[in-house]
Amino acid sequence: MGVFTRLDERQIAAALADYGLTATAWAGVPEGSVNTWYRVEAAGRRYFLRLDERGDPAAVDAELRVLDALAGMSVPRVVPTRDGRRMTSLAGKPCLLFEALHGVSHPARELTGAQLAAIGRTVAAMHATPVPEGLAPHRFHPRRVYESLWLPVRERVVAEHPDAAAALDAAFARGWAAYAFEGLPQAIVHGDLFADNVLFEGDAVTGVIDFEAAGVGARLFDLAVAVHALCFDVAARTFEVARARALMGGYRAGAALTAGEVAAWPEALRYAGQRFLVTRLRDFEMRPGAREAGTWKDYREYLDHLRALDAAAALLREP
Repeated sequence: MGVFTRLDERQIAAALADYGLTATAWAGVPEGSVNTWYRVEAAGRRYFLRLDERGDPAAVDAELRVLDALAGMSVPRVVPTRDGRRMTSLAGKPCLLFEALHGVSHPARELTGAQLAAIGRTVAAMHATPVPEGLAPHRFHPRRVYESLWLPVRERVVAEHPDAAAALDAAFARGWAAYAFEGLPQAIVHGDLFADNVLFEGDAVTGVIDFEAAGVGARLFDLAVAVHALCFDVAARTFEVARARALMGGYRAGAALTAGEVAAWPEALRYAGQRFLVTRLRDFEMRPGAREAGTWKDYREYLDHLRALDAAAALLREP
């Protein structure tokens, strides 16, 4: 979530009019790095209004297909307008309205072993859902990360952040194809399993949100992202292996990993770290207005992640 497009009261009112709603309260949601979000109250209920900053209706349509496929799980429901549309336009950008889900998110460092295991089971259930025919790859497919996200900013990163540039040049020395994992089991992947995208009541997961990055891909990528996002001690600069075991134990209770996935785990973990380093540089260091839009995220954290990979690389080989 984030606020990259500032909306005034008139614009909020015009957007909600399509749904036959009148806002009684609204506020921007600053956390995030991609799209603009507003929390809205109307008719005694809570909603989230989202402007898609990518300006790509096809990408939004792919996200809607994912949400339709996962409708039996606790995922956001898109509210249709009075005339049945699920995607509208506001400030020249695709716009969606979501019903708010029940539950609260917790900072990653506060997640218990039971909650991490519950996330693992939830991801396993998501991966067991049949993939819609023709679904596009998730947003962080390595070809896109390398060609569309990294290469356009590489020269500037070399000049301004040479430590990060050296790490990414070394990681991508073999190109992007080594990280596509096309021979491994594919599934609907969320692609962005941070703690603020998972809602809880007690130890039970009540919702998974923010599917902007979702698409088809190697299910191992989702697990690697989750270990980076949920099981890294920023202060100690290392992975918390016991927490990662809880997460992976929950996943493996619902889905068996193949021998190929176990063998590819260290590379998947490395690629997930590269992905975060690229997007931190692009979405925060290089993006005009990013500091004003929401919570600042420091790319240097993911240099620490990449240096600490050995702590979690053997995780799937443990009994």
